[in-house]
Amino acid sequence: DEKSFPLTLMRVKPFTGRTHQIRAHMASIGLGIVGDPIYGQPELFPWCPRLFLHCRRLCLMDFDGQETVIEAPLPSDLREALRSLKR
Repeated sequence: DEKSFPLTLMRVKPFTGRTHQIRAHMASIGLGIVGDPIYGQPELFPWCPRLFLHCRRLCLMDFDGQETVIEAPLPSDLREALRSLKR
């Protein structure tokens, strides 16, 4: 008998900070991140192989004021985790 948990896929846009701050804040408001071994219960989500947190886009400003944008698609292991929910 598998338990059911409401899940929400969110886009979070921190202006400053680090991954840990995102994790701590989300957990503090009762919205822990799937697979988080520190603030969550990863054993409740065996379909997810790791922390479901991904930086899709990073914007950096160099010393001359030029912006560099780096983008990365969702990794295949996390895409597969999402697909497994649709089955």
